Amino acid sequence: MQIAGGSNHSVVVTDGGDAYAFGDGSDGQLGNGTYEDALAKYKKLPSTSQNVPAAPSSHSPVQVLDLGARIVHVAAGSRNSACLDADGKVYTWGYAGIEPEHPLDRFSVQHSSNDDTYKEQHNVTRLGLGPPDLLVAGDVAGLRVSESEWKKSTHTRPRLVIISIDSPIIKTLACGSDHTLALSRDGDAYSWGLGEFGQLGHGNILNEARPKMIDSLCGMGTSDVACGSKHSVVVTVTGEAMSFGFGGNGRLGNGWLQGTLLPSLVQFRGVGNNKKVHPLQVDAGESHTAFVTTEGVAYTCGK
Repeated sequence: MQIAGGSNHSVVVTDGGDAYAFGDGSDGQLGNGTYEDALAKYKKLPSTSQNVPAAPSSHSPVQVLDLGARIVHVAAGSRNSACLDADGKVYTWGYAGIEPEHPLDRFSVQHSSNDDTYKEQHNVTRLGLGPPDLLVAGDVAGLRVSESEWKKSTHTRPRLVIISIDSPIIKTLACGSDHTLALSRDGDAYSWGLGEFGQLGHGNILNEARPKMIDSLCGMGTSDVACGSKHSVVVTVTGEAMSFGFGGNGRLGNGWLQGTLLPSLVQFRGVGNNKKVHPLQVDAGESHTAFVTTEGVAYTCGK
């Protein structure tokens, strides 16, 4: 069994390979399609009604739907979720990337280029599925599109992420608040989502709507990964750790407080005769990072 926690929801994978989620589901992050129930209620309301159905949530685990192969790993972001199946395929669901005007249009929103209130930095999906779809729940209520077409555009249920044209087999993944990293069995690293702090590791602060390989990590053989709120960390097969993104409170562990746009070497303070430290596993919180070495010693940095 393995569990992952987001800001207000959690995802669990059982020993049998099934995935369950519980908590806040207002962005579809539970992956059980409950938002569609709210849509059904919305469709029955008069067009002038100001009453909006309650956001779907669950106080007990509900099964994540539409997953084929056995699930081996789950991850949770602020308002989105991801999982990895036994075949090395990645599925994501939840928040699509931009805020709607109507509470029921949580997954996508129509936008006019003349809208001064629109913020370009939010026009990116955290799910790695490309730019957010334009269909919204109001389109269905107004009979402008069929409900089946709307369901295809929402993210209330898991959807397969195309990592690259080479179809790499993914071995593990991690979600930050608004970004995700995935590692392939070949040791390559891919990232997508918000990049405003350099947490994607591409040397810039651009967002990525689809997975993009982190070129500077090619050939290093990544073995483990963790994502904090605004930073990312990977461990390599050679026993080194690389961090990038927001550096406040020293969470990157690289010796300074400034952030980095490219992976930077984590500096460990060895214990006893300055023996070299070999990190094996890594995890990250909002403002800190924790490592476990091959000798079973824990190291932390940040706040």
